[in-house]
Amino acid sequence: MPRRAAVVAALRAYSDAQGVCEVATPLLSPQATTEPTLSNLAVAHPFAGSRDWYLRTSPESAMKRLLAAGSGDIYQLGPVFRADERGRHHLTEFTLLEWYRVGYTLSELMDDVAGAMAAAGFSRAIARLSYDDLFAGQFGAPPQVFANAELAALASARGLNLS
Repeated sequence: MPRRAAVVAALRAYSDAQGVCEVATPLLSPQATTEPTLSNLAVAHPFAGSRDWYLRTSPESAMKRLLAAGSGDIYQLGPVFRADERGRHHLTEFTLLEWYRVGYTLSELMDDVAGAMAAAGFSRAIARLSYDDLFAGQFGAPPQVFANAELAALASARGLNLS
């Protein structure tokens, strides 16, 4: 079996064994993403007149609507599209695994990620750090102790433009 097919099958088997339901959400939407760092691919829709429709950058918003409606644990493994993703490690179209576990703690989510990775055949050690620990390791303290201006200065010192 080709490697990609084996990984997809393993992820589905893992999710099924965990009781996580696979869902399928629309690829095409009349609304663009609200994520400011992502760019949509616009397409002409034959029944929308001159108005563009958009290929999804992520199934996140549709999946969160399912969660709000009481779906329980869900996942989706499928294509997404990003207009500004081009390069050696980035493609305009790629496969994304998105999943949601209802009521899980951070530690349980870390276990779930490790389990999914192991099921897919990735056996490298996984460091388990909270965001606060990771941030403190880089900047000496968790983000909550910094004022907004200090956070902006830290980002600027790392070459990040926040405007």
